[in-house]
Amino acid sequence: MGNKYDVEDLQNEGLRCLRMQFPATIDQWDAVYDEPWFILGKHDVLSIEIANLCRFLRLPEFHLPALYLCCTLPGKTLKQGAILREGEEARVQLNAEDLAICLTARKGLRESLEASLVDVVQEIPSQEGALCRGMDECDNVVAELQISPDWPNVGSKHYSVLGSFWWMFDSLLDICDNCIEYLQIQWAEDRQRVRDKLHTYIVVPP
Repeated sequence: MGNKYDVEDLQNEGLRCLRMQFPATIDQWDAVYDEPWFILGKHDVLSIEIANLCRFLRLPEFHLPALYLCCTLPGKTLKQGAILREGEEARVQLNAEDLAICLTARKGLRESLEASLVDVVQEIPSQEGALCRGMDECDNVVAELQISPDWPNVGSKHYSVLGSFWWMFDSLLDICDNCIEYLQIQWAEDRQRVRDKLHTYIVVPP
């Protein structure tokens, strides 16, 4: 409405909401997405609607993270659209060009996610002589994870390379607090690098 009727206050409010929804730093991202929320409506519908709107209004700053959220949707939802309201058939569908972009980007996002999961557990404080309280126990838990044939198994995490620590590392509950804090910092640094380079994974032509 702000764009259609050239109402500057509405446009500014919309941009403010988008900045809240798509922060640039991982700390702020976690504050928003630890418990996935949207300003209004269903997260799958809003991911698609915001991506479509940002393409239409030429807002690349927000278009890119909106497409990232679209990439993390189930494949069927991404391809066929999200149901607007439960019990109804009406769907909102992603722009055809953006759909192709997301389908192409998902391979790189998944590879990056798997690489990050492997990289983060390569070292823990007990292996570096730092302040680990668990010592052998922490070593054993992480070592078992490193050699597990199921690691990394992103499973239902899909392509969520910006996913929060506990969502991705729920198998590390038994290690000490210092080691957990150490791994959380490593995971945040990895995700920040991906957030900063999101345009290299999700390539949107000018």
